[in-house]
Amino acid sequence: MKKIFALTLIVAMMLCSSQAFASVMVVTGTPTYGDSEGMTQNLTHAIETLNNQIIEKGKTFSINEILGPRTEDNGYAPALNGNGVEVMGGGVSQVATTLYLALKELGEGITYDERHTFGSAFNAGYAEDVKDTALTDYRHGLDFKFTNNMDTPIYIEGYTTDDKQVVFNIYGVETRPSNRSISFESVELEKKEPEGEKVVADPSAPVGEIHVQSAHTGYRGEYWKIVKVDGVETERERLNKSTYQAVPKTASVGTAADNPEISNEIGRASCRER
Repeated sequence: MKKIFALTLIVAMMLCSSQAFASVMVVTGTPTYGDSEGMTQNLTHAIETLNNQIIEKGKTFSINEILGPRTEDNGYAPALNGNGVEVMGGGVSQVATTLYLALKELGEGITYDERHTFGSAFNAGYAEDVKDTALTDYRHGLDFKFTNNMDTPIYIEGYTTDDKQVVFNIYGVETRPSNRSISFESVELEKKEPEGEKVVADPSAPVGEIHVQSAHTGYRGEYWKIVKVDGVETERERLNKSTYQAVPKTASVGTAADNPEISNEIGRASCRER
């Protein structure tokens, strides 16, 4: 009933505009990267909360404001995030990323007031380019905010498919010229492979416990928006520059022991690069 009401409302709003029709302007999906119970719970909860949202002309939309704190009381569970680390609410950034990818296709009608990306440790695979991710973290104030600068409202429909795709449809009034297209291009300026291996002490883990983080390639790159009219490039704008440091393979070795002398000795032996 809620979805039918929302669709009826958005159509009614469109009928008051200069063009009396509503259409699906964008359909975007990303593959889920985990099927744990916690991941499924987080994806479902976040998508259901974002589904049926209407963003009126000139209004700013905040993911953190809509989804709220990533806590158990608010419907979230521990699950892996895009870096492969278990956190409360893991998976929410995939939902935010999928929504961003859908909105990006609308072109200049959307302004991004705040967006953060994962770094070189990103390994979830739901975005082909890490610069296309939308990292959110309520506790640390990392939000995904955008403003609808189109002439009409937009309506967000979100759901998951049987083949485990997170999907967002964006409804609105199509006012973009049919002969004008917008694309985005990533340009790699520099690439640096990590060197050696690193061992660090972890005083929070017991003696003998070891966690290994894989190496990550460093790079510098630029992200460009390209506008074409009738297939001919008419505009090229650099949207941002990114730098990610190379990170060597790193092993964290537990040093917590009842005897502080043992902890200190293991810590001194562990903190080295090779």
